[in-house]
Amino acid sequence: MENNERSNEAESLFATKRKQQMEAEAEKKRMEELAQQKQQMEAEVKRLEALKAAQMAQQQQQPPWAQQQQQQPPWAQQQQTQWAAQPGRPAQQQGRPFQASGMTPAGAQKGPSLKTKKIALYILVTLGVVMGLLFLIGSISDTADDIKDKSEPEPEPAPASNDEPSDVLAEDWDDSDLLYFNGHAYEYVDMDLAWMDAREYCREQGGHLVTITSPEEQDFLADNFYGQMLWIGAFGSETGWRWVTDEEWYYENWAPGEPNGGEEWCGCFWTDMKWNDLREADPGERISAFICEYDDFTDYGDY
Repeated sequence: MENNERSNEAESLFATKRKQQMEAEAEKKRMEELAQQKQQMEAEVKRLEALKAAQMAQQQQQPPWAQQQQQQPPWAQQQQTQWAAQPGRPAQQQGRPFQASGMTPAGAQKGPSLKTKKIALYILVTLGVVMGLLFLIGSISDTADDIKDKSEPEPEPAPASNDEPSDVLAEDWDDSDLLYFNGHAYEYVDMDLAWMDAREYCREQGGHLVTITSPEEQDFLADNFYGQMLWIGAFGSETGWRWVTDEEWYYENWAPGEPNGGEEWCGCFWTDMKWNDLREADPGERISAFICEYDDFTDYGDY
Protein backbone atom coordinates (compact mmCIF):
# COMPACT_ATOMS: atom_id res chain seq x y z
CA MET A 1 0.00 0.00 0.00
CA GLU A 2 2.84 2.35 0.91
CA ASN A 3 4.61 1.41 -2.32
CA ASN A 4 1.49 2.39 -4.31
CA GLU A 5 1.30 5.81 -2.58
CA ARG A 6 4.97 6.49 -3.25
CA SER A 7 4.50 5.49 -6.87
CA ASN A 8 1.59 7.90 -7.25
CA GLU A 9 3.57 10.74 -5.70
CA ALA A 10 6.49 10.08 -8.02
CA GLU A 11 4.23 10.10 -11.05
CA SER A 12 2.62 13.37 -9.91
CA LEU A 13 6.00 15.04 -9.40
CA PHE A 14 7.20 13.79 -12.77
CA ALA A 15 4.06 15.15 -14.48
CA THR A 16 4.46 18.54 -12.79
CA LYS A 17 8.12 18.76 -13.73
CA ARG A 18 7.37 17.77 -17.31
CA LYS A 19 4.67 20.44 -17.55
CA GLN A 20 7.07 23.08 -16.24
CA GLN A 21 9.69 22.04 -18.79
CA MET A 22 7.19 22.30 -21.62
CA GLU A 23 6.08 25.77 -20.47
CA ALA A 24 9.71 26.88 -20.26
CA GLU A 25 10.40 25.63 -23.79
CA ALA A 26 7.30 27.42 -25.12
CA GLU A 27 8.35 30.68 -23.42
CA LYS A 28 11.88 30.31 -24.83
CA LYS A 29 10.47 29.79 -28.31
CA ARG A 30 8.22 32.87 -27.97
CA MET A 31 11.16 35.00 -26.87
CA GLU A 32 13.19 33.82 -29.85
CA GLU A 33 10.36 34.77 -32.20
CA LEU A 34 10.12 38.24 -30.60
CA ALA A 35 13.87 38.72 -30.97
CA GLN A 36 13.67 37.73 -34.61
CA GLN A 37 10.81 40.18 -35.24
CA LYS A 38 12.81 42.93 -33.55
CA GLN A 39 15.80 42.25 -35.78
CA GLN A 40 13.59 42.38 -38.87
CA MET A 41 12.09 45.72 -37.77
CA GLU A 42 15.55 47.20 -37.11
CA ALA A 43 16.72 46.05 -40.54
CA GLU A 44 13.69 47.65 -42.18
CA VAL A 45 14.28 50.94 -40.35
CA LYS A 46 17.90 50.97 -41.48
CA ARG A 47 16.85 50.26 -45.07
CA LEU A 48 14.37 53.16 -45.05
CA GLU A 49 16.93 55.52 -43.54
CA ALA A 50 19.47 54.56 -46.21
CA LEU A 51 16.88 55.09 -48.96
CA LYS A 52 15.98 58.50 -47.59
CA ALA A 53 19.64 59.50 -47.37
CA ALA A 54 20.19 58.42 -50.98
CA GLN A 55 17.22 60.47 -52.18
CA MET A 56 18.43 63.56 -50.33
CA ALA A 57 21.93 63.17 -51.81
CA GLN A 58 20.44 62.81 -55.31
CA GLN A 59 18.36 65.96 -54.84
CA GLN A 60 21.39 67.92 -53.68
CA GLN A 61 23.26 66.94 -56.85
CA GLN A 62 20.47 68.18 -59.15
CA PRO A 63 20.43 71.84 -60.39
CA PRO A 64 17.80 74.21 -58.85
CA TRP A 65 15.61 74.19 -61.96
CA ALA A 66 15.29 70.40 -61.79
CA GLN A 67 14.30 70.55 -58.12
CA GLN A 68 11.59 73.12 -58.93
CA GLN A 69 10.32 70.90 -61.74
CA GLN A 70 9.90 67.97 -59.34
CA GLN A 71 7.83 70.12 -56.97
CA GLN A 72 5.39 71.28 -59.68
CA PRO A 73 2.15 69.48 -60.65
CA PRO A 74 2.18 67.01 -63.57
CA TRP A 75 0.45 69.39 -66.03
CA ALA A 76 3.15 72.01 -65.46
CA GLN A 77 5.95 69.47 -65.89
CA GLN A 78 4.36 68.26 -69.16
CA GLN A 79 4.15 71.80 -70.55
CA GLN A 80 7.73 72.47 -69.49
CA THR A 81 8.94 69.37 -71.36
CA GLN A 82 7.03 70.37 -74.52
CA TRP A 83 8.35 73.92 -74.38
CA ALA A 84 11.93 72.77 -73.80
CA ALA A 85 11.75 70.51 -76.87
CA GLN A 86 10.58 73.28 -79.24
CA PRO A 87 12.91 73.85 -82.22
CA GLY A 88 14.74 77.11 -82.52
CA ARG A 89 15.54 77.51 -78.84
CA PRO A 90 19.03 78.75 -77.99
CA ALA A 91 21.52 75.96 -77.50
CA GLN A 92 22.14 76.98 -73.90
CA GLN A 93 18.43 76.54 -73.15
CA GLN A 94 17.85 73.21 -74.93
CA GLY A 95 16.40 70.62 -72.59
CA ARG A 96 15.93 73.12 -69.75
CA PRO A 97 12.52 74.09 -68.35
CA PHE A 98 10.99 77.48 -69.11
CA GLN A 99 11.26 78.56 -65.45
CA ALA A 100 14.98 79.17 -65.94
CA SER A 101 14.26 81.94 -68.44
CA GLY A 102 11.34 83.34 -66.43
CA MET A 103 8.70 82.40 -69.02
CA THR A 104 5.18 81.14 -68.26
CA PRO A 105 3.51 78.23 -70.12
CA ALA A 106 0.77 79.17 -72.57
CA GLY A 107 -2.71 79.11 -71.07
CA ALA A 108 -1.38 78.90 -67.49
CA GLN A 109 -2.80 81.53 -65.13
CA LYS A 110 -1.03 82.47 -61.96
CA GLY A 111 -3.61 82.44 -59.10
CA PRO A 112 -3.32 83.08 -55.37
CA SER A 113 -1.02 80.75 -53.50
CA LEU A 114 -2.26 78.20 -50.96
CA LYS A 115 -0.84 80.27 -48.13
CA THR A 116 -2.79 83.33 -49.31
CA LYS A 117 -5.99 81.28 -49.48
CA LYS A 118 -5.45 79.98 -45.94
CA ILE A 119 -4.89 83.53 -44.64
CA ALA A 120 -8.07 84.77 -46.35
CA LEU A 121 -10.08 81.86 -44.97
CA TYR A 122 -8.71 82.50 -41.47
CA ILE A 123 -9.69 86.19 -41.70
CA LEU A 124 -13.23 85.33 -42.81
CA VAL A 125 -13.69 82.77 -40.03
CA THR A 126 -12.32 85.22 -37.43
CA LEU A 127 -14.69 87.97 -38.61
CA GLY A 128 -17.62 85.56 -38.43
CA VAL A 129 -16.73 84.53 -34.88
CA VAL A 130 -16.32 88.18 -33.77
CA MET A 131 -19.67 89.19 -35.27
CA GLY A 132 -21.35 86.22 -33.61
CA LEU A 133 -19.85 87.13 -30.23
CA LEU A 134 -20.94 90.76 -30.58
CA PHE A 135 -24.49 89.67 -31.41
CA LEU A 136 -24.52 87.26 -28.46
CA ILE A 137 -23.22 89.93 -26.06
CA GLY A 138 -25.89 92.36 -27.26
CA SER A 139 -28.63 89.78 -26.77
CA ILE A 140 -27.40 88.95 -23.26
CA SER A 141 -27.24 92.66 -22.37
CA ASP A 142 -30.81 93.26 -23.59
CA THR A 143 -32.07 90.22 -21.68
CA ALA A 144 -30.30 91.36 -18.50
CA ASP A 145 -31.87 94.83 -18.83
CA ASP A 146 -35.33 93.30 -19.26
CA ILE A 147 -34.85 91.08 -16.21
CA LYS A 148 -33.58 94.03 -14.18
CA ASP A 149 -36.57 96.19 -15.17
CA LYS A 150 -38.98 93.41 -14.22
CA SER A 151 -37.23 92.55 -10.97
CA GLU A 152 -36.93 96.11 -9.65
CA PRO A 153 -39.97 96.82 -7.47
CA GLU A 154 -41.90 100.00 -7.86
CA PRO A 155 -40.92 102.62 -5.33
CA GLU A 156 -43.01 102.36 -2.19
CA PRO A 157 -44.73 105.43 -0.80
CA ALA A 158 -43.00 107.15 2.06
CA PRO A 159 -44.08 105.73 5.43
CA ALA A 160 -46.59 107.73 7.36
CA SER A 161 -45.35 109.70 10.28
CA ASN A 162 -46.76 109.38 13.76
CA ASP A 163 -47.93 112.96 13.70
CA GLU A 164 -51.57 113.87 13.77
CA PRO A 165 -53.64 113.23 10.59
CA SER A 166 -53.37 115.66 7.72
CA ASP A 167 -56.04 118.33 7.52
CA VAL A 168 -56.29 117.96 3.72
CA LEU A 169 -57.15 114.98 1.52
CA ALA A 170 -54.58 113.38 -0.76
CA GLU A 171 -53.87 115.28 -4.01
CA ASP A 172 -55.02 112.34 -6.15
CA TRP A 173 -58.23 111.98 -4.16
CA ASP A 174 -61.24 110.47 -5.99
CA ASP A 175 -64.55 111.00 -4.17
CA SER A 176 -66.66 109.07 -6.71
CA ASP A 177 -66.95 106.05 -4.37
CA LEU A 178 -67.61 107.92 -1.13
CA LEU A 179 -70.74 107.49 0.97
CA TYR A 180 -71.95 110.37 3.12
CA PHE A 181 -73.73 110.42 6.48
CA ASN A 182 -74.17 113.18 9.05
CA GLY A 183 -71.30 115.34 7.74
CA HIS A 184 -68.87 112.43 7.39
CA ALA A 185 -67.60 110.56 4.29
CA TYR A 186 -66.94 106.81 4.19
CA GLU A 187 -64.72 104.91 1.75
CA TYR A 188 -64.69 101.13 1.21
CA VAL A 189 -61.03 100.01 0.67
CA ASP A 190 -60.57 96.53 -0.83
CA MET A 191 -57.01 95.89 0.34
CA ASP A 192 -55.60 92.88 2.20
CA LEU A 193 -53.82 94.67 5.07
CA ALA A 194 -53.22 94.00 8.74
CA TRP A 195 -55.11 96.24 11.17
CA MET A 196 -52.11 98.52 11.87
CA ASP A 197 -51.38 98.90 8.13
CA ALA A 198 -55.04 99.68 7.43
CA ARG A 199 -55.00 102.34 10.15
CA GLU A 200 -51.87 103.95 8.62
CA TYR A 201 -53.38 103.83 5.14
CA CYS A 202 -56.43 105.82 6.27
CA ARG A 203 -54.19 108.34 8.08
CA GLU A 204 -52.14 108.85 4.89
CA GLN A 205 -55.35 109.57 2.98
CA GLY A 206 -56.34 112.22 5.50
CA GLY A 207 -58.86 110.17 7.48
CA HIS A 208 -59.02 107.30 9.97
CA LEU A 209 -60.43 103.81 10.35
CA VAL A 210 -64.17 104.11 10.77
CA THR A 211 -65.49 104.80 14.27
CA ILE A 212 -69.12 103.99 15.19
CA THR A 213 -70.44 106.23 17.93
CA SER A 214 -74.22 105.93 17.56
CA PRO A 215 -76.94 103.42 16.60
CA GLU A 216 -77.80 105.58 13.58
CA GLU A 217 -74.25 105.41 12.24
CA GLN A 218 -74.22 101.64 12.88
CA ASP A 219 -77.44 101.23 10.89
CA PHE A 220 -76.09 103.36 8.02
CA LEU A 221 -72.95 101.22 7.75
CA ALA A 222 -74.94 97.98 8.05
CA ASP A 223 -77.23 99.07 5.21
CA ASN A 224 -74.27 99.69 2.89
CA PHE A 225 -71.73 97.00 3.91
CA TYR A 226 -73.80 94.14 5.29
CA GLY A 227 -72.33 90.64 4.94
CA GLN A 228 -68.68 91.74 4.81
CA MET A 229 -65.88 91.41 7.37
CA LEU A 230 -64.11 94.76 7.69
CA TRP A 231 -61.56 96.37 9.98
CA ILE A 232 -62.94 99.22 12.10
CA GLY A 233 -61.13 101.79 14.23
CA ALA A 234 -61.63 100.03 17.61
CA PHE A 235 -58.71 98.56 19.57
CA GLY A 236 -58.21 97.11 23.01
CA SER A 237 -55.87 98.72 25.54
CA GLU A 238 -54.93 98.35 29.21
CA THR A 239 -57.74 100.73 30.10
CA GLY A 240 -60.34 99.05 27.89
CA TRP A 241 -61.56 99.49 24.35
CA ARG A 242 -60.87 102.78 22.57
CA TRP A 243 -61.39 104.46 19.20
CA VAL A 244 -58.40 105.47 17.06
CA THR A 245 -59.75 109.05 17.15
CA ASP A 246 -59.78 109.03 20.99
CA GLU A 247 -63.51 109.79 20.89
CA GLU A 248 -65.57 108.88 23.94
CA TRP A 249 -66.50 105.20 24.07
CA TYR A 250 -70.19 105.15 24.93
CA TYR A 251 -71.73 103.02 22.14
CA GLU A 252 -70.89 99.40 21.25
CA ASN A 253 -72.50 96.58 19.28
CA TRP A 254 -70.52 93.41 20.08
CA ALA A 255 -71.55 89.97 18.88
CA PRO A 256 -72.55 87.48 21.59
CA GLY A 257 -69.52 86.33 23.59
CA GLU A 258 -67.33 89.16 22.22
CA PRO A 259 -64.87 90.62 22.86
CA ASN A 260 -62.96 87.66 24.26
CA GLY A 261 -59.63 89.54 24.60
CA GLY A 262 -56.25 87.87 24.93
CA GLU A 263 -54.21 88.29 21.76
CA GLU A 264 -57.30 89.54 19.94
CA TRP A 265 -57.35 93.32 20.32
CA CYS A 266 -58.30 94.65 16.85
CA GLY A 267 -61.95 95.51 16.17
CA CYS A 268 -63.82 94.49 13.04
CA PHE A 269 -67.28 94.10 11.54
CA TRP A 270 -68.43 90.47 11.33
CA THR A 271 -70.72 89.28 8.54
CA ASP A 272 -73.85 90.27 10.46
CA MET A 273 -72.27 93.70 11.12
CA LYS A 274 -71.84 92.83 14.79
CA TRP A 275 -68.46 93.69 16.26
CA ASN A 276 -65.71 91.16 16.91
CA ASP A 277 -62.11 91.26 18.08
CA LEU A 278 -59.26 89.55 16.16
CA ARG A 279 -55.50 89.34 16.23
CA GLU A 280 -53.74 92.10 14.34
CA ALA A 281 -51.53 89.71 12.31
CA ASP A 282 -54.34 87.94 10.46
CA PRO A 283 -54.33 89.63 7.00
CA GLY A 284 -55.65 87.50 4.18
CA GLU A 285 -57.15 84.89 6.49
CA ARG A 286 -60.49 86.52 7.34
CA ILE A 287 -60.19 90.30 6.93
CA SER A 288 -59.25 91.67 3.52
CA ALA A 289 -60.94 95.10 3.45
CA PHE A 290 -61.72 98.08 5.71
CA ILE A 291 -63.54 101.43 5.85
CA CYS A 292 -61.87 104.82 6.00
CA GLU A 293 -63.84 107.69 7.50
CA TYR A 294 -63.25 111.38 6.72
CA ASP A 295 -64.60 114.16 8.93
CA ASP A 296 -63.56 117.61 10.12
CA PHE A 297 -60.00 116.43 11.00
CA THR A 298 -60.12 117.39 14.69
CA ASP A 299 -57.30 116.47 17.02
CA TYR A 300 -57.55 112.68 17.37
CA GLY A 301 -54.87 112.31 20.05
CA ASP A 302 -52.20 109.62 20.27
CA TYR A 303 -52.96 105.99 19.42
